Amino acid sequence: MSKNLETASKKYAQLNIPQNPSHRLPLCLPRTSLTLPTTHSTLRSQLVVIKTRLYKDEVAFLEAIRSNIHISGSERIGGMLIDKGDEIAPARYSWAALEPVFGQDLFTLSTRRKVRTFPASLVAHIFIEVLEAIRWLHGLNPKGIFHGDIGNPANIMLEMFPRAGGLRVLGLPNVVMVDFGAGGWCEDMDGAVCYDATEFRGLMACLANDTGDRFLHGIVESYACSPDPSPDEIWLRWQEEATKRRGDGPFVVPEGLLVELGKLVVSDEAMEAAVEEAITID
Repeated sequence: MSKNLETASKKYAQLNIPQNPSHRLPLCLPRTSLTLPTTHSTLRSQLVVIKTRLYKDEVAFLEAIRSNIHISGSERIGGMLIDKGDEIAPARYSWAALEPVFGQDLFTLSTRRKVRTFPASLVAHIFIEVLEAIRWLHGLNPKGIFHGDIGNPANIMLEMFPRAGGLRVLGLPNVVMVDFGAGGWCEDMDGAVCYDATEFRGLMACLANDTGDRFLHGIVESYACSPDPSPDEIWLRWQEEATKRRGDGPFVVPEGLLVELGKLVVSDEAMEAAVEEAITID
């Protein structure tokens, strides 16, 4: 156990749950929850993941996102900040407790061929949701946030069985963006907005190659005609077609995808066993 995780363990108890979500970060409960009589659903709502490898300003980005959670669009950002450890260096903290995302990342699903094909409606849905998340981040007051690593499909997650709030588009998984370790303040970096747009192109190219989707190939090719477009320019150019391709439903998620996403739901049995083990260890 790392020193930072050991520090966090004074406040949070790590659970042994095989289907651990959120990039395999340790899944934990507040130690106070282990001593109080409660239900599985209540315990599930208190689950967090502990991240100990934090970069400069990463917690500040998460705090800014959390303070704007009331603004429509925040639902596309995963791993909301719940708690944080001590500041061990300027703008760097020993650990952060984040809301878990009970889903799977695009790298695992597509690049590793867990799911061989995505229907056109789902591809369009991913395009819309990720681009909207980028635009929401860039518009945050006072300085805007750029993600910096959207091109990595591991930072985009699909969640079919969210803990709260339900599905935003009935029948399609929620798409959420995670991990702001490579992020920055838009105001502090020239070209930050276009940098995220370029990263977005990389993500779409990855998905296009993995799925063979013609719509995504068209988007990727359009960059050659308009170098360094902003996310707003991409939205204006492609939003209408993407919305048509997503359609109005009813949507049917491929069985293989449902199986992969369903693996990450924490059952009452798994929760009960993990809590009993944590109490015994304590």
